[in-house]
Amino acid sequence: MNIFKSKAIYSWKVRSILQGDPQAFATLLSEAGFQAVFLKVADGDDISLAWKGGPENVSVPVVEALRGRGLSVVGWGFVNAEDAVGQGRVAAEQVNRFGLDGYIFDAESAFDAQSSAVAKVDVIFDNYRQRCDKPSGLAWWARWKNPVSGGTWHPRAVGARWMERCDYGLPMCYWEGAYKPEATPAEKAAAYRAILANALRLLEETVRQWRELTDRPIVPTGRAYIGDGGMPTPEAIAAFERRARELGCPGVNWWGLDWAAKDTAWWRALKDLSAFPLVADETVVLGGWGQPEEEEEEGGGVVEVEEMEKPPVEIPYVSQLGEGANLSNKDCGFASSAMLIRGYTDNKDVTPDQLRLVAKIVGDPYIHVKYLKQVLNFYGVGNQWFTYVSLSRLTDALEGGKPAIVLIKYSVLRDARLTQKRDFSGPHFAVAVDRDDANIYIHDPYWDYPGGARVEIPIPTFERAWNEVGSDPAVPNPRRALLLPRLAPGDPLPAGAIYRVATDELNVRSEPDSTRQNIVETLIQDTHVTVVDKRDGWARSTWPVDGWLSLRFLEEQP
Repeated sequence: MNIFKSKAIYSWKVRSILQGDPQAFATLLSEAGFQAVFLKVADGDDISLAWKGGPENVSVPVVEALRGRGLSVVGWGFVNAEDAVGQGRVAAEQVNRFGLDGYIFDAESAFDAQSSAVAKVDVIFDNYRQRCDKPSGLAWWARWKNPVSGGTWHPRAVGARWMERCDYGLPMCYWEGAYKPEATPAEKAAAYRAILANALRLLEETVRQWRELTDRPIVPTGRAYIGDGGMPTPEAIAAFERRARELGCPGVNWWGLDWAAKDTAWWRALKDLSAFPLVADETVVLGGWGQPEEEEEEGGGVVEVEEMEKPPVEIPYVSQLGEGANLSNKDCGFASSAMLIRGYTDNKDVTPDQLRLVAKIVGDPYIHVKYLKQVLNFYGVGNQWFTYVSLSRLTDALEGGKPAIVLIKYSVLRDARLTQKRDFSGPHFAVAVDRDDANIYIHDPYWDYPGGARVEIPIPTFERAWNEVGSDPAVPNPRRALLLPRLAPGDPLPAGAIYRVATDELNVRSEPDSTRQNIVETLIQDTHVTVVDKRDGWARSTWPVDGWLSLRFLEEQP
């Protein structure tokens, strides 16, 4: 499994949790559904002690117990650049000593303050790589620039250099907001709302800034402790994790176990979070080396997993011009959706006009992505919307056999003479169907049939179009957005009872509770869903969306 693309949590003082009993410690994490745990194993150039003068924090029995319960084990340690050679060496030695799956460099203000911090990143990393080839991550401050005052908090150049060397970024997103124990119910309710809003605002700003810093995968660290002017709530934990998925983050981790395990409400909220999908055929990029990841076999052996690619996606081309697309001039989104529906289902003749009628669009407005999601779900193509993602997110999907609807600035393609029509320059939906080392291949619906199939777009041009679509304040759109099917064509669908949505629109919620702000999706009438569980008037759906729906508005199908 991928150690960073996971549901994970940091642990600081292992021996303070359940008296440090290895089996109890591992069971606690396993039963909460964690896939990986980050253990402190170094502090500067020393091995980590739970407290100065105390016993060593991590032991072989602890690591073995965690592995026995199926968890990946990653080490972490503070680095301050005072002894860059020693800190890189100790990190590698601890990984090798315990057989850890990777290492996280926690570079905070003490590191940032060094006059030669950028240069010392290379010294640390060179000494780590000389002794160890395991994946690495950077735990660093959530923001280097205050979005309110504009003042600089942390040097951007330091983070940029770390992310040239590390495989993953783990920004610390410790949101603000708390209430005092003596607060009234009304004051607590207001604080809860503010905390949730702060959590989402900080996460979104962090991802935006880090996307300017790096294209490496971003795996944010959420707050699961009280301190530094903030506190978690179950609602904020759930909303933070859900928004991270929507932003394209491949995993989420939490600081930290030492606090969260002692609070029933926080622990329940963390336990309820879903695991991240494990992809056995992906590779981990080790500082640009591209070595294959290792995966454990049953019985304790290790087998090397080779990089695998599925064949190019066979997605039929649909034009937004001419027959079947006469109801609107703004049909690129529905034409792109029709391509996926034809490729994924038996509906081989569906047209943009038909999808417009299914979505009940009145007039000729620009089409919001929610309508594309609704018609795809209606036809049984489960999907997810991601924004501010890296190019590797798209190429990983294409290599795994998944096409993706992308939102691009059409003038970039037009100016590069990669279009047929020259009269349009705005935001445009197309379907990415394949890639190679130099190009992304798209089905561009704004061509007379069938000329727009597999248009070859050089990667720098594609990235510019993918970014610049979000640069026009008059037409607000997200940068680097993907509407990605949840499965590849031909993959088996989840099993379960089939129900039909029997109302105009039905909200899908992250939990069976309509009193909370937990809506994750809205389905339209006659959409069919796969139900795997029922509880107190609610149904748990796994396809085409994952969530809870009111049974009152569902009709079981024979």
